Amino acid sequence: MFSMELVNYMEHYGLRRNKDENGIYESITYMHSWNSMSSPVLFRVQRHSDHHAHAFRPYQILRRFDRAPHQPFEQSVTFLIALFPPMFFYIMDPRVKSIRDAQAGIYNPDAWSAEHPLSKADQFRFKVAYAYLTVVFLGITSLFYFK
Repeated sequence: MFSMELVNYMEHYGLRRNKDENGIYESITYMHSWNSMSSPVLFRVQRHSDHHAHAFRPYQILRRFDRAPHQPFEQSVTFLIALFPPMFFYIMDPRVKSIRDAQAGIYNPDAWSAEHPLSKADQFRFKVAYAYLTVVFLGITSLFYFK
């Protein structure tokens, strides 16, 4: 249950639906969920936004939207990062802010979709995340090695 909820949290973190003047939320679109890079283990998760935009579309024909919000790492790596909330917030909060700025028409160099190049700040956050992941993998490896 914890894993399912953490994945749900990761896939929707920080993305909001706007309300109109009557207090009614906008329809769900591809902008309301994070896509992720695909992997041999977790295939087609990069099409999560199409699932939200077209809920009744069969899984086999989900499409990829490059303009949709995009997690910076593969789903399983993002899961490991989300287990340490300060690191998750450090990586994801600038992306969320960049989306909100884009919706408000404000320039923000931070990437949030597959269409955007990584800014210098994004590149630094990636280096910090890779250092964190290295420590995590070394810790996990040492648990098995030093039994």
